[in-house]
Amino acid sequence: MDVMMTANRSAAEGPSATSSGLLFTVTANFTAEPIEDALRFWIERLGLGPARLEFSAYNQVFSELMAPGSLLASSEPGVNLLLIRPEDWARDQEAGLRTKTVLAAGEEFTHALSTFSQRARRPTILLLCPPSQEASADVELAPVLQSIEVNLHDTATTLRGLVAVRANELAALYPVETVDDPESDRRGHIPFTQAYWTAMGTMLARKARPFLQPPYKVIVLDADNTIWGGVAGEAGAAGVQLTGGWRQVQEF
Repeated sequence: MDVMMTANRSAAEGPSATSSGLLFTVTANFTAEPIEDALRFWIERLGLGPARLEFSAYNQVFSELMAPGSLLASSEPGVNLLLIRPEDWARDQEAGLRTKTVLAAGEEFTHALSTFSQRARRPTILLLCPPSQEASADVELAPVLQSIEVNLHDTATTLRGLVAVRANELAALYPVETVDDPESDRRGHIPFTQAYWTAMGTMLARKARPFLQPPYKVIVLDADNTIWGGVAGEAGAAGVQLTGGWRQVQEF
């Protein structure tokens, strides 16, 4: 027989209880505004409101990481959402220069992210978005993008207050049949289908929640011969022992 003892949590704990609410900032190296509906849905559904959702200017990732007064540098309660698709660092480059450009940008981003983490005043969730089908089919570029994703993820796991999510982790939980939207990407640098924006918003909300709401704290113990002596089902409530170490556990 197992017993679960759960400690109550105070509704006043955590940043979600502040009078000004939470600030969610979204920074990406592509147009990310289509993720807003999914984020707002989960903010409301998870009880994270009142909350504000603000987007950085288009493709200003490096500025946001380096500028002291940027949205990412905010000290308001909330969380930073950082969305990166490495191939977009070479979006305007000729085919022969894309690999070199992406490699250089990846190194610069890793350094900027590491420096930012040392002065960040609230948590950051980094979502490493999947490459397009076109980039995945590029025999020179594809392995470089894969390497950059792995390196960024591994670096992020060592940084304070930062959580990284790889594309395969998102796909495992929220599989989407069609990820790319080439026409939308061409017209407005909006790379993904609506279904994938929804999956992204769901994953980000899921990762943000532990930072914004205090978790339940649970201690799970076996009952018989652990928090009392004897087997309650055989000896009855009056027959179990509450002396010595068992009493100490009960008092604790």
